This record gives sequence, structure tokens and C-alpha cells, in this order.
Amino acid sequence: MLRLIPNLRFLLIAFTCFFCTSPLFAQIQGRGGPDLYGYTWRDSYDSVGPLYNWVNITSSGTQVLGLADDNVIGPFAIPNEFQYYWYFPKLVWIGSNGYITFNSDNIASPFPMIPNVGGAHNFIAALLSDLNFAGTGNPGSCYYYATPDTLVFSWINVPFWTSVLPYYTGQNSFQIVMNRVDKSITFNYKRQIGFTMSNDITIGIENINGAIGLQHSKNVYPDTNYSVRFYYPDTVTYQVTDAGIDWNQSPFNQGIFTLMQRPCPLTSYVKNYGNQPLGSFSIRSAVSSFNLTTPQRDTVPITSLPVAVDTVVNFDPITPLAAGIYDMQTDLAGVTNDMVAFNNQIRTKIVAIDTTQTDVPLDYSDGVPDGFGISWSSGNAGMGYYMVPPFFPYRITQYRLIITGDPTLQGCFLKIYADDGPNGGPGTLLDSTWADPASTPSGFLSLVPLSTPVTRNAGGFYVLWEMPSGSNISLARDLTPPISCRTMEVIQGAWAGYRSRLTEDMVLGVISRPLRNIDLAVDPPVFPIAGDVVNTPIRPRLRIRGIGTYPHGTATVSYRFGNQPVVTETLPAGSPVPGGSFVYEFTTPLSSPTSQGATLCLWVRHTDDVNRANDTTCIPLNFFYTGIEEQVNGPSVKIWPNPSDGKKFFVETLSMGRVDEIIVFDALGRLLARNPGIFPEDGRYEFVVEGWSPGLYTIRVQGERGIVTARLVNP
Repeated sequence: MLRLIPNLRFLLIAFTCFFCTSPLFAQIQGRGGPDLYGYTWRDSYDSVGPLYNWVNITSSGTQVLGLADDNVIGPFAIPNEFQYYWYFPKLVWIGSNGYITFNSDNIASPFPMIPNVGGAHNFIAALLSDLNFAGTGNPGSCYYYATPDTLVFSWINVPFWTSVLPYYTGQNSFQIVMNRVDKSITFNYKRQIGFTMSNDITIGIENINGAIGLQHSKNVYPDTNYSVRFYYPDTVTYQVTDAGIDWNQSPFNQGIFTLMQRPCPLTSYVKNYGNQPLGSFSIRSAVSSFNLTTPQRDTVPITSLPVAVDTVVNFDPITPLAAGIYDMQTDLAGVTNDMVAFNNQIRTKIVAIDTTQTDVPLDYSDGVPDGFGISWSSGNAGMGYYMVPPFFPYRITQYRLIITGDPTLQGCFLKIYADDGPNGGPGTLLDSTWADPASTPSGFLSLVPLSTPVTRNAGGFYVLWEMPSGSNISLARDLTPPISCRTMEVIQGAWAGYRSRLTEDMVLGVISRPLRNIDLAVDPPVFPIAGDVVNTPIRPRLRIRGIGTYPHGTATVSYRFGNQPVVTETLPAGSPVPGGSFVYEFTTPLSSPTSQGATLCLWVRHTDDVNRANDTTCIPLNFFYTGIEEQVNGPSVKIWPNPSDGKKFFVETLSMGRVDEIIVFDALGRLLARNPGIFPEDGRYEFVVEGWSPGLYTIRVQGERGIVTARLVNP
């Protein structure tokens, strides 16, 4: 469903007419082929063709979850081997638009003729059309089934997409059956109801480089209870000599971030795409940039490359001298009788990052809009990227984008997802920010703060620009090569590779902050310790450890007792050093206007600390004032013998009424004994002092008539 349009809503093709003379009503019967390799097809109308035989796998197969509108799910492993043309795919992806692919391409409208050397290749299209699994109440489902000799992929009751609610119409049930024994591929059509936009349908098979394929039909709706089978040639005479570059730097030729002033390895992956061994040839690399007067070049010879053998080629690394985009171009030379030229050259985007800055942009575009912006006709969709910074840890603080148009001033959503979803896909939503039109004026580079800054200690993240439902806002495109091949389209929450990711980038990224592994941690307090009883103002002492590997500069340290105001002070610059520790003593004393027990919390703070979980420690603390003599008036207590006899003493509390608690602590304020509240009727309490050190002790009695504190001398 191509709803990507220059600042406009999707315009339905004006020439669509279901009652005009068109291939729509042409009935495909009989047979077709061969293609250049030798594949032929016959259908169930042919006298020697296949009989229609639907294979029901809804109870025996595995349901494929996650299919939506214009997306692809996988990979799924292909058990054993299945020969497709002259090679043996090991992985398969399932497309929502009625096809399987062996290289993860998301194929969306407009759908290609077969064969087609441009665009996606290496697919099997049973009903390549604008199908839709999304929308409330959508009946569509998909199943996958594998046995030692058969692979089956079934699309069940899947409707076509339409531009009006509920965004689907009609119903289609069809399947692909792949037989390992005879290498045949069968399409079965159980039900076909309704029409797709512009009657855009492709049915057929295409090989790994798009040079060979066999099309069954184009823009024709298959009959119900109908089958078509593609037959592998009895004898293969087609000889394929084809060397090609599969990717540079990363699979699928995706662009990468690298560090400025650091060596960046340069790698290419070369494949023998053919069925003939390759002799001696070479692969050449040239890396150019705005700050290189001449490209850096390197050539690596390859002595031979047998059939079904691939090789990794390592070139001399490049050291980017400045931040910016670097263009890696590789090509093959010296391949005799190479049949396919288009896969002999490839360009790859390398973006160098300057981490000496406090705020570092992560953006695959050049920041300059090209042509018109991109939009989706019905909204509730958007564009995204998966990004892996070349430094850890990092904090994402702002979104970076250019809006090319927002005529109705509706704004947009900006979101960050963790890569903890299935197969490393988008998982946990880490931030969602509403960008109002005032924060994203059309035609200007906008920086929008995250609602909550996101800190990541490892791994990458997904950034998403999302249109509200019914919106017509558009995002700037970057069409200037090299292209990152990382753009993703997101429709009704379903992520997939962008259909034009080979030719377009989006002006969408983030501002990140390298945290340089700053991590300050605190131990339990050196003084006071948990459960201490203090009776005078104290200055807490806290041990702070440098867990990280990078000096932290300036940090603050704070404490709070109960509900009292927070006390904050500044640590000496650079203390503690990475791997070391530092004991800090507060200059502001801790005191309390009344005797109380409460929680004392102490913590350290640094703006770029990568782990806040180890920054705080809390302990219980009892703050009781001492030195108050026995009361003269009001409630009183009697301590005897005083001084004690070294064995025991008694506390009498008859004037206190109901007694709640008696506490004894030494001259340093340490809790020594406590009566938990079980009191005799005569008000006399006995305490054993054997083993107590000589000195002055304080007895605190709390009852219904108040609090009385008295002293005991233990000789």
C-alpha cells in the first residue's frame, strides 16, 4: 500500500475501473515458461497439470504472529535443504502481502513485474498484492508448516487493504507448497473475494539477482479452487557465472556509525551467485568524504571462489578526520563472462561521530531535505530507524528531525523503543513525546526534548516518527547517496523494512550524550550506622566509590533525616577517582528539634551517572537528647541503686501512669537495652548490668504522662 506522497494524501489511481477492458477478467489457463533457467508452470486447467489439493495446516502448523499492513516476519529456518534455482536458501521471511522471501525484503505497492533487476529479488509470490492483516476484527491469519520433504505457507481469510474504515475488504485464502523431492513449488487458491487497489497483483517466482524469473500473471485475480505449479527443470543447462558484492560493513549493506579519529575497519562480503566456479579476480574499495582531497583506495585479489562459497574481504581501515558522512564504494574487476553487472558495485554509508562534544547527533541523513516530504494517507503510521551508537554508555536527550509540512497543525509523536523485542526488534517503549507544531516548524531542523531522557548501557534503540490518525504532516527525505538502507516503515504499530530503503533516508535521528561510563556508588554510612541512637548534633560520613572507568568531574552529595529539609554539598572535584573510594564528611551537622526515630537517607548525584540504582543508602536512626536530670515537678522516675551495684538496678515509674517504653543507652548515644513494653503492675522494672562498662548511662522512660530522662552511674 503506497501511501507515501509528497506533502499530499494518497490519491487513488484515477484510471482504476473494475468494468473496463483489462487483464482483470482474463482467465489464465494452461501452462507457461520456461524462464532462462528452465522453470515452467502448469495449472489445474491443464490436462497434465496439478490437481487442486488444499493442504490444511491450521491445526498442525505454527501460526505466524506479527503480520500487519506491509510488513515481513522472520527469519524462519528452512530444515534440510530446498533447491531454488541453482542455490539452497537456509532462511525464509513471510510477507504480509502474499509472498515469501529469502532475504527479508518488504515488498509493497506498486508491485513489480517478474523478472525485474531493480528492487527486491529472491522471492516466491503467490498473491503479491496489497493485503492487510491489521484493523479491528480483521479475520486474516497465516500459518507455516515443515516436514522432512515439504514446506507449506498458508494465508487464511486475508483481506485486501482499502483506504476507508476499517481499512480492509474482501477475503483471500491461498498457500505456497514447496516439495523437496521434486523441487516443485505449488500455489493453491481456496478463496478469492473482492478487489485490490488498481488491480495490482503479481504471481510468480524470481531468482536471487532478479535477472531470471517466471511470471504466471500480472494484475489478474486467480480463480477459487485453483492450483498452479512451478516445475524445476529436468536438466539444467543454464550456466551462471556471477560474482557479486552482497554487502559492505554489515549484512543488508546497512550504514554504520563509527568514531572520529579512530580506525574504522572496512569489510566487504563477496558471493559466488552463480553455478560456475570463479577464477582469479579482485575487489576494489574507495572511501571518499567532504574532508578527503582524494579517496582512500585499496585493492584485494581473490584467487578463486568455488560454487556456493562466499568470502569476507578486509581492506585497509580508514581513520575519519572529522565528523560527517563517508562514502564507501566497492566494485569487482576481472570476472570473466560475468552475466550480471548490477551486483558488481555497491555503496555504503559510514557516519563518523565526534564524541568530544557534550551532545552528539545520531542521524543517517545529511540534514538537507530532498524533494517533497513523506506522508501516509490515513495517518496512524510513520518512519523509524534502528540505531547502534559507537560508544557506551549513552543518554538520549533530544529528537532531531525536519518536518516539511503540517498544513492542519496537528503535530506528531516521537518515540524511543528498546531493542528487546522478538529477534532484537522494537520492544519496551522507553519514551513517548508529543511534538506540537510550534516545536517543529516546517522546513527547519528541530530538536525536541524527550519527555524522559533514556540511558542505555549497551545495545541499540529504535527511534520513531509517528503521524496521528487522520493527520497529513510529512517528514523530510534525504535522497543523496550513499543511503543507509536502515529506514523502517511503521503502520498501525507493525514495523518493517521501508519499501524504498535502498534509495531513501529520512531526516530523523536523536541527540545523544556519551556518558563515558561515569558511575558513582555509595556504601552504607560510615557514621552513623543503622540503629544508632545519637543525642547531640552529628556530621554524617559516607563512603563513595568510583565504579565507572571515566573521571566524573563535579558531583553533589546529600542527606535527609525524616521529613527535614535536604542538605546538599559538593564533592571535591574528581573524588573519588575511577576504581577508588572517598569518605566524605558533611560540614552541615545533622540535628533534630525533638527526640525522634526516623530514616536517614544519603545519596550522591552526577548528571551523567549511568546507574542510579547504587546512588542512595538509607538507615534507621534514633535521635534522643540526653543530659536531662530527673524531673523535679510532674512525672518522675526513681533509679536505684544509683550508682548501681554492678549487678542490676531498678526503675520505678509509678508517677508515669501507663508506661510504653524504657530505653537505656551509653554516653556515646549507643542503644544498650530496651524494655519492649511488658510492664509489671507495681511499676518496678529490673535491668541486669553485668558486663556493662563503667560510665554514665541514660534511661529514657516514655509513658502516658510524658517523657522522663534520668542518669545512672555504673562504677
